[in-house]
Amino acid sequence: CLINLDSLIHHHFDGRQHTAAELRLARYAAITAPLRNVRYECGRRHRPTPVTRHVLQNELRMNSKTVDSVYAVHEASIEFQFLMHLGLNNIDRLRVADILRKVGPLWKLGMMTALITEMYPAKASRTYAEALD
Repeated sequence: CLINLDSLIHHHFDGRQHTAAELRLARYAAITAPLRNVRYECGRRHRPTPVTRHVLQNELRMNSKTVDSVYAVHEASIEFQFLMHLGLNNIDRLRVADILRKVGPLWKLGMMTALITEMYPAKASRTYAEALD
């Protein structure tokens, strides 16, 4: 997913559109995108928590604001993927507004994460190779 993200940013977005913090969050979200639906039981109560949250917060010792932002991007990308599979004619505007309200200014990163998880790896490696030329 990280290769997909870099090729998407290189080909379709101007580098000045995103700040360094947004690109950092986008890369964290892309790296942990395959784990976004996996839950892990930890703690005394053995509550299932997302593996992404556990790895970023407990193992990599990132601050909670970054972890919450990556988690919000993942939640938005799951919702955006669901809407993409519905098709253009069946999109519910209230659901889109609810996603935008929940994720706030990180909605572009959520959309990019949804797009890169939909790309096939062969397509991604080809676009990455073209980006290097």
